[in-house]
Amino acid sequence: MKRKFRFSEPIASLIKKYGLWFAFIVALVSTLGSLFYSEILGFSPCKLCWYQRIFMYPLALIMPIAAWKKDRKITGYALPMCIIGGLIALYHYYVQFSAKVVTCGSLDAVDCSIRYIFHYNYITMPMMALTGFVMIAFFAYVYRKG
Repeated sequence: MKRKFRFSEPIASLIKKYGLWFAFIVALVSTLGSLFYSEILGFSPCKLCWYQRIFMYPLALIMPIAAWKKDRKITGYALPMCIIGGLIALYHYYVQFSAKVVTCGSLDAVDCSIRYIFHYNYITMPMMALTGFVMIAFFAYVYRKG
């Protein structure tokens, strides 16, 4: 009996082989993107943005090392960072769309509800961060299972 070809098989095998490199690319683009918005365009990150950066930036450093060493155990470190960072991003997204104005600390702190970016009526910086964390977790998890 001839086996039926599935479109997802080559994609799954690619992720199983190069998943950590894909995760590294997502983490690197996220890191460079956040630095571009804050350092070049002058958008001031709020406290919640800083917390998301704290969990994203190390991923851009540890993912290529793990990919180079073909270390499947990296998911033990990467997944908790992605889950915590993703939960912070999800909360930040909620804050931006709720009626509450949340200041993140002192009086001169940046308001966490400011939407510097708002595309397609739902894409904000926290949504981009959440997407990045989910993608990194997905790539790392599939790589580990492969």
